[in-house]
Amino acid sequence: MILLINLCLFSQIVTVLAAVCGDSTIGVADPPSSYSGNTDSNSNTAYVMTDAAVKFSCCGMIKMWKFYASRSGTIKLQVWRTWFNTNFTLVAENAFVVPVDAVNQEIHYEVAEEHRIQINNNDYIGWHTTGDGIIPYSGRATPDNTYYIRTSVSVDSTYPFTSNYDNRVYAIVAVVTAKMGQQIRLLGPGRKKNDEEVRKEGTGSKGGQTRADSEVARPALGNIPSDGGVKETKSQYGDGMILTLERKG
Repeated sequence: MILLINLCLFSQIVTVLAAVCGDSTIGVADPPSSYSGNTDSNSNTAYVMTDAAVKFSCCGMIKMWKFYASRSGTIKLQVWRTWFNTNFTLVAENAFVVPVDAVNQEIHYEVAEEHRIQINNNDYIGWHTTGDGIIPYSGRATPDNTYYIRTSVSVDSTYPFTSNYDNRVYAIVAVVTAKMGQQIRLLGPGRKKNDEEVRKEGTGSKGGQTRADSEVARPALGNIPSDGGVKETKSQYGDGMILTLERKG
């Protein structure tokens, strides 16, 4: 008899049962263009949004980042995990270059499957910019506790976040889907390897995550429309990325 169960890898050591992500959006700033009132001047700063309204509540993959860009530059879109208090470990990141032509627009960055970040229940959305802040925010009653630290950060490293902002909605959300190899077949007393395990053995990758210092996604831009509300979709064939730009009207 074949039994199908859903499993979520926790710290890649302990296997626990968890809810499986359907196609859904994590975060409250949707659409991000509605939350673009203010922009931080902090430089070389990492952010982690920890409010219950914006944390991951399932197991899956991030297939798209949606955010509003107030400035050009490189932004690292990240997933963080905490073990105690406000000491956070950077799990993985997708790097993205915001070109000058994309400033003051909402960006939809669809991540190629091989670069998608695996998320677990209770993980958090974060980001890092070396220069001044790129993602703006608007004041709201919630969410609270967006922690930040002014330093460079690396994947698999843990940092003590001691400063935080309350009552800010940052213009970023993550669109998640079920991860590859989500269902595992149990055959009698043994277990057949799932698709993800087979893929990892063949590639040496870590769940499709984009590691630090990995290839930076660069959008292939044509002529970006200047009239409000007009949307363009461009493909970058190198990594299958789809970039949608929507100018704020």
